[in-house]
Amino acid sequence: MSALARSIYALPYQAKNALDDEVRQLAASLSDMTGSLVSSSISGPIRIGLAGLTGANAGLNQASLSGLSYSAVVRATGSRYGVSLECYASLGVSNVALVVAYAPYTGAISGPETGLSYLQLNPTASASCSNSPDFIPIIGELLNGFFERRITSTVPAMINGFGTAALRSVIPSGPQYLGLYTTIPPGRYVINGVDVGAYLQNNFASYFTGRSLTLTLGPENIVRSVVGVGEPIPGPYIGNAISVDFSDTNTRLSFSIKDVRYFSWRYVCKPKPGAQSCIEP
Repeated sequence: MSALARSIYALPYQAKNALDDEVRQLAASLSDMTGSLVSSSISGPIRIGLAGLTGANAGLNQASLSGLSYSAVVRATGSRYGVSLECYASLGVSNVALVVAYAPYTGAISGPETGLSYLQLNPTASASCSNSPDFIPIIGELLNGFFERRITSTVPAMINGFGTAALRSVIPSGPQYLGLYTTIPPGRYVINGVDVGAYLQNNFASYFTGRSLTLTLGPENIVRSVVGVGEPIPGPYIGNAISVDFSDTNTRLSFSIKDVRYFSWRYVCKPKPGAQSCIEP
């Protein structure tokens, strides 16, 4: 369980790092402009699923990653024909849903044409530009509008292409999903002549045939500062740490672990000009 918890809690950060790298490549690929990643964030509950397919697709596993939302700000600058330009583009993907069907031993992924693998990113983009002829009525606005439309019309399509590769690199798929490779590696536990680690890996696909496992992490239990002089409620503030749902044709097992927090509050104030301190109300 500890190996599983570490791998699951690391996923949002791995996804963010992978998407950050892709956005940097996206920014570097802008024609006639120099782009860079200014900031980014990832949020939302993360849901991870693993299921063994049956029927004609028996022997394949299907891994899924959903629930996350990612946003980034990219700065782009350039000049052409004596006109300098600076743009800030806000990029985002919301409620990501990525499903990958694969052969658990070879890692070969079934393509989208099978209908077993698909991606939903819901990309959005907005841009704000300024240019050196901004002071000229109409002309400056037309130039800004041209580049803003150019960015917002091309970025979503590019995000789809970049985001697929980034998220596929972090989606849990295979025995490593449960930490089996690190917790019970081949060669460590041999019982009655049976290498337990090797047995688990060699029979991994059959464990999930007709069964599914879903893990939900978060959202985080965050309490932010409160503006005003009223005493906030000390708690409890309850958030979801992790939920586990396992099911097959005959059984369903589910449980969750809650994050419960109580807080003591204190006033934070800035003294007025000339005052040495401020008085709590």
